[in-house]
Amino acid sequence: MPDLGASLAFSLIFATGITSGVAVTGLVTAGTLLGYAAPLALALGSQAYSLSKLKKNIALTNDPGGLQQILKQAIPSQRLILGRATTGGALFFYRAKKPYIWYGILLAAHEIDGFENLFINGHTVFIGDDGFATSVPFRDGDRKYIEVSFRNGTLDQQIDPIIARDFPDMPETFRQRGHATIVIKAHYGFGDGFEKQYEDHKRVYGDQGSLQPMVRMRGAKLPDLRKAGVSLSDQGTWVWSDNAALCLGRYLTHKWPDTQILSPDRLNWDLLLRAADECDRWEASKDGSTFRRHTVNGVVQSTDDPWDVIENLKIAMGGHVVLERGKVYPIVRGRREPKATLHQEMLVGGIEYTSEPRQREQVNIVKPTFISADREYQEVAGPVLRRDDLIAQDNKPRETSLRGAFVEDHRRIQRLASAQLNWARDGRTLSCGATLEALSWGVGNVYRIHLLGPLARVNGLYELVSKAWDDRMSGYRLSFVGYVPTATDFDPDDEQDFIIDEDVLTAQAA
Repeated sequence: MPDLGASLAFSLIFATGITSGVAVTGLVTAGTLLGYAAPLALALGSQAYSLSKLKKNIALTNDPGGLQQILKQAIPSQRLILGRATTGGALFFYRAKKPYIWYGILLAAHEIDGFENLFINGHTVFIGDDGFATSVPFRDGDRKYIEVSFRNGTLDQQIDPIIARDFPDMPETFRQRGHATIVIKAHYGFGDGFEKQYEDHKRVYGDQGSLQPMVRMRGAKLPDLRKAGVSLSDQGTWVWSDNAALCLGRYLTHKWPDTQILSPDRLNWDLLLRAADECDRWEASKDGSTFRRHTVNGVVQSTDDPWDVIENLKIAMGGHVVLERGKVYPIVRGRREPKATLHQEMLVGGIEYTSEPRQREQVNIVKPTFISADREYQEVAGPVLRRDDLIAQDNKPRETSLRGAFVEDHRRIQRLASAQLNWARDGRTLSCGATLEALSWGVGNVYRIHLLGPLARVNGLYELVSKAWDDRMSGYRLSFVGYVPTATDFDPDDEQDFIIDEDVLTAQAA
């Protein structure tokens, strides 16, 4: 299994470039997330790759329209389920023999934690202990229309029980080991004669007469090393979680058939777990309910662009990813105290300073999308954050979008949208040389700048986004962006009520 940490992680995900003889430490920034387009260019300098060349013309990551359907492909893409997801899958088995049709569907290319719900044609299907549906329209007295069986995708799983029973000639080696599956046996329809059966078929399955199953499941288990008994080397001890930082680590180290972005030893687990603690913080809603701060719920396919996936995971995490001294770790945005102070005696050479963002980055309207349980976990437009005071100050509206591809719950996306707008309003950047006193300084940490005389105008709190050794000055070249401690603060009273408009849904469905 090749470790692509030196190639894919550096050139595609982190885009830090390759500099001869220079040790580069960089912050994985998100130009579309928190107004980091300028700092990204500042951090990468002339060695930066063209981001447009890194992008691929492919479907959106975690696009429900492409995932919540049944696919017929000779070699389907493999899927990694992070957190919870509602998905269809690729057929691994299909038979039609009156009056039944059998569907075998691959749901995930790994062991999952468990199944939660089955939806068929918009109906929630309740399953009895015998595997038969117990709810209408798929159960009518003694008439049983749907039988299902699930397998979690263990490496030692046996052949599906429905396939083994109904097709005794199928070899026992037909096991789909390591793949979570569902098999659905559907009865065409009851009645005397074709006409009666056809009418019964339409009554149960709708006018289109097709079966459109979707499975809601708890996806991949992961190594939450904060819990007793969990071992990084023993997957049997791993547990399910939708914690955003842990899901990012799970994706970065996931073994696809031919690739692996990073080996587990390339992650800084101490800092990753610290970020996981931040993700698990409770947030209060306007109605008094509480929810975990940052979660990830969705599907990643083996054909997805890693850059896109990580950008979307960072949005859900409300933070960014750092590459430092060969180790990778996430940072979750929130109030942080400065680690040290950059003072006058530390400066080497000149400084470059930007006091405010470019006009096009001074957004005052954020239009987010998120995954909604009220619409079968489809992506919907969320509450629009509109700052009339900033519109008046800027003399015109300036919009930006925020796609919460892995974000469930409008309350989370509202807080992320607020943080994006706040960060976009602070365009301060600072680049300077520093002495060896900055040896222990780490990318992603917050530092106080305290200079004297005419340089005092740059003073304040900053976040370090890159640190590189400069042979000419026998010191470091540091790049900072302005840090606003209150940027992620959110008053629950500012939370907008959000209900999906049924008229809008009807119009979209039509």
